[in-house]
Amino acid sequence: MTKHWAYIGVFAALLAAGCSKDRVEEATVQEASKKTQSVFATSKPEVKADADKLSESLNQSDFGSAIGRIESLSVRPDLNPEQREALGVARMAVMEKLREGAAAGDKQAEEILETHRARK
Repeated sequence: MTKHWAYIGVFAALLAAGCSKDRVEEATVQEASKKTQSVFATSKPEVKADADKLSESLNQSDFGSAIGRIESLSVRPDLNPEQREALGVARMAVMEKLREGAAAGDKQAEEILETHRARK
């Protein structure tokens, strides 16, 4: 069921983004960070703390940490649909940046992607 919400989040982000690929790539991580902060603002303190750390990781382009935080938050059964959507958007943004980095020869991005694939 978690993957289902992630796919819905990805679809919604793509739909909302429109056709400007460059704008989406530049803005998606920032938008994901803002959306994460917004939708988790009234969560339980421990959940909000994790979401704040995710937002911080996104803002600092620490995508290895961000993907780990997305995964740990995504398995929580007490998230609402809006929170799951925000995590799907964040996952899409992070994975896109990691793929771009790996394609440009960034060894750290390649390692993070490989680790992420191995966990699936």
